[in-house]
Amino acid sequence: VLIVSVPSVTTVIAFDGSSTAVLTWSIVVAFAATYWFDDLLIGYIIAGAMAINLVTASLAGAIIPIALRSMKIDPALAGSVVLTTVTDVIGFTSFLGLATWFYI
Repeated sequence: VLIVSVPSVTTVIAFDGSSTAVLTWSIVVAFAATYWFDDLLIGYIIAGAMAINLVTASLAGAIIPIALRSMKIDPALAGSVVLTTVTDVIGFTSFLGLATWFYI
């Protein structure tokens, strides 16, 4: 359990079932990609990229509303745009970075 404390806001972030979900879905998609492309390495790359992206999304989803609230910006209005941008950038970068690293 991670406790994030910001003036006037205290949030508890629990990492109980999220690690199981990350591991489960990364393995499921890795098997599908390995079967689809008939390449074991692409399965590993996709599993790694998904794990990185899901962990980043969960952390960003907890931290971005706190940061926006501390800047006196409504998290309900701006949070989804920022969160989508962060997860898209990290997702593309992790997948393409891992693929470049392992294939070249």
